[in-house]
Amino acid sequence: MKKVLIITYYWPPSGGAGVQRWLKFVKYLPSEGIEPIVLTVDPHFAAYPVIDKSFGKDIQSELKVYRTQATDYYKFYSIFQKGKKAPQGGIPSVQKSFKSKLSLALRNHLFVPDPRIGWNKYAFKKAEDIIRVEGVEIVITTSPPHSTQLIGVALKKKYPNLKWIADLRDPWTDIYYYKDLNHSIWSDKQNRKKEKLVLQTADEIVVVSKGLKELFRNKGVEIQPEKIHVVSNGYDHDDFALLSKATLKKSTISYVGTINDSYDISGFLKGLRKLSFENKGQISFQFVGQLSADVEFEIKNSGLNSILQNKGYVEHAKAVEFIFSSDVLLLVIPKVEGNKGILTGKLFEYIATGNPILCIGPKDGDASKVISEGGFGECFDYSDSEGIYLYLRRALIEKSIESSPIEQREKYTRENLTKELAKLIK
Repeated sequence: MKKVLIITYYWPPSGGAGVQRWLKFVKYLPSEGIEPIVLTVDPHFAAYPVIDKSFGKDIQSELKVYRTQATDYYKFYSIFQKGKKAPQGGIPSVQKSFKSKLSLALRNHLFVPDPRIGWNKYAFKKAEDIIRVEGVEIVITTSPPHSTQLIGVALKKKYPNLKWIADLRDPWTDIYYYKDLNHSIWSDKQNRKKEKLVLQTADEIVVVSKGLKELFRNKGVEIQPEKIHVVSNGYDHDDFALLSKATLKKSTISYVGTINDSYDISGFLKGLRKLSFENKGQISFQFVGQLSADVEFEIKNSGLNSILQNKGYVEHAKAVEFIFSSDVLLLVIPKVEGNKGILTGKLFEYIATGNPILCIGPKDGDASKVISEGGFGECFDYSDSEGIYLYLRRALIEKSIESSPIEQREKYTRENLTKELAKLIK
């Protein structure tokens, strides 16, 4: 079998959407004649925002996983932010206090592109050993954290004949919170320089959406269009195979993931409030994930406190149970610059359930196109409270929206997406 070395910071027991993409590719690559070998950070040295032990079930016993130590620069963060975990995006959610601003300034100027770069020297050394011992000819680096891509740059420099595939799951200098990092002219220049270096040096680039492909193509570097490939996220049949729908007392709308101040749900809340008032005691809004205090206050202040069920963060397996048993699934695209290319991973697990999807975001964005083309639901503008109300009424009260076609859902199985990736590897 052809061997491929996959270098990823996020791997079980780490939780979050970033883990699932390569955990599932690794699961199905052997059936395509490819032997994956994983290089990751030792959990004892890692800075994980969340832990999810349920992902361990997808790791095959024969899989070779190499773990190395790392320098955890987020220890500096904990000095200034006592009791808080390393942030998912590398930035705390609130930057008001002097200590927060100071920790951010240190982050920007000492650790470019991000503090998880403390893993790179250990990962590079171990990757050299694996390449030599295993006879690896193909390496894949996946980010964020984007510092992981610099390991690919270093390996390509040392081994020019090595095929390097860079998987970029998110934008780099165009990520919606980048401006909130308050970069200096120097640190911004360094980030953009490293981003272009990765785009120029990698033999192939993989992204999750068409919008992200266009974004990287327009970076001011010469990249042939055929060098960038779109392999979207998806869902795993095995995660849903044994589930049965729970009998819910109320018609339930569920949201799984994170919602903060970048997510405009004001139109949704207005539409939901109208429907809830007309159908008292019949509707429930279930939130599963990380809900910012400000947004939770907004929901309660909208008169919806009685129907809100805030489950908090749960392991992936439990989150899947919640969405499977829901009547409508809410997807919200952050209201930020460049949001048309955002194609969040949870969309595809929503698709797997066959339940109607209510999307709030740009109607000409990638998520909207996937939903409308597959017949998975409908997308509305942030302020279209009346359209949202009517859709919810059809789905929850009139029960007139049917499940999406199975053949459309099948396009996004992890098995089928792995076949696309395998063609690129081979």
